[in-house]
Amino acid sequence: MDPEKIIADFLRLEATSEIASRHGLHPEDVRLLLRNAFPRHEYLRIAHAVGAKKVAIKLEDPLFRESYARKMKKSVRTSLRNKMRDPGFRAKWLRKAKEASVKGNKKIKTLLGDAGFYSNWSKKCSSGAQKLKRSRKGIFDPSLGTMRRIWSLRGLQKTGRKCFGPNNEKMYNYLEVQTARALKSKGLTYHYERRVPADNLNRLFSIDFIVNELPILLEVTYWDKAQQKCRKLERKFSHFRTLFPGYVFIVVTKPRMRDFYKRLLPDYINVLTVSQLESLIAGFHFSK
Repeated sequence: MDPEKIIADFLRLEATSEIASRHGLHPEDVRLLLRNAFPRHEYLRIAHAVGAKKVAIKLEDPLFRESYARKMKKSVRTSLRNKMRDPGFRAKWLRKAKEASVKGNKKIKTLLGDAGFYSNWSKKCSSGAQKLKRSRKGIFDPSLGTMRRIWSLRGLQKTGRKCFGPNNEKMYNYLEVQTARALKSKGLTYHYERRVPADNLNRLFSIDFIVNELPILLEVTYWDKAQQKCRKLERKFSHFRTLFPGYVFIVVTKPRMRDFYKRLLPDYINVLTVSQLESLIAGFHFSK
């Protein structure tokens, strides 16, 4: 037995079973020699690297990779579920997750503040999305349509609505409340957050307000990123034009945002403030 050769083989990340076979030794004798030759932390570090190397080779087999991924997911899920039953672990885990989320958001904002990074990031995102769309994979997989609709509805239900409208319904923000009050003050009733089928990824669009007594459909928004929001609004209103012919389409926003939205949206979409909406309604004739 040549200890130096055995140690050299181990440092080359060869498995102890292979080393033992080459030198005509029992694997346990090789492990004992190596444990005595290295500090415990160093021996474990190399042993883990040997194991990782063996797994990496096996992962080249698609069947093994699929089976391995399935087992690992189940193992991690079960382990985390069991640990989360401990109130102390759960509180610590949630605190760390929140801290990591805050740090991650700060990092992303810092990176996106760099014009070069933002441009490169946008191009890669666009290229990746186009590739998925062409291949009809990922979020564009037609078979996921039903599930995406369910996920979207669940998301709408879970999204925080901290404001209350004039009919005591929960609303997303105070501008929606102001819009609802303006409608009600004119003797109008409305359908809030009506959902209609669509051919988009989520298989639905939601409408902020449909007025019952008048052919008026309203979306309420004041996103600072007007260009991004307007692209989404234009897709929605284009779909609404086929479903609600003859309707007046309105975007209600804050006074400081009106010019941005008016410039970016097509002419058939009226961009108004709440006070302008009240004036428009006053010009309609309808039976109360």
